[in-house]
Amino acid sequence: MQCVKDMAFALKQWQELPICKERDEVGHEVAISGQSCLWRLYNLYGFDISCDLTYDVMHTLSLCVFKKYVHMLVKYAKGNGKIKDLESALQIVKKLSLATLGTTWPRSTTSLGFYKAKKY
Repeated sequence: MQCVKDMAFALKQWQELPICKERDEVGHEVAISGQSCLWRLYNLYGFDISCDLTYDVMHTLSLCVFKKYVHMLVKYAKGNGKIKDLESALQIVKKLSLATLGTTWPRSTTSLGFYKAKKY
């Protein structure tokens, strides 16, 4: 129960800040971008957002978290002169797993935008 109390306290502090760079920084640090209507349930019934919600793992992990890290990997590779290594790795995976990947595997790092995240 302490976790949700900490989250509620952080939200209250975040709300008291003026809308500016400082609020954005604090929100980023504690992972708050706004007040969800689910906090009303916490205030009324003690509903714990971190424990009482059912998460859609497929969409949360593959479409959000994993895709974000793939894009961060590409940005890192471009910034450090490793893009050719990453392109080579994409081609190796494509050759080794062609039957299971089908046509959804990206041809290059420039085509990462819209291909199926479940294939990551």
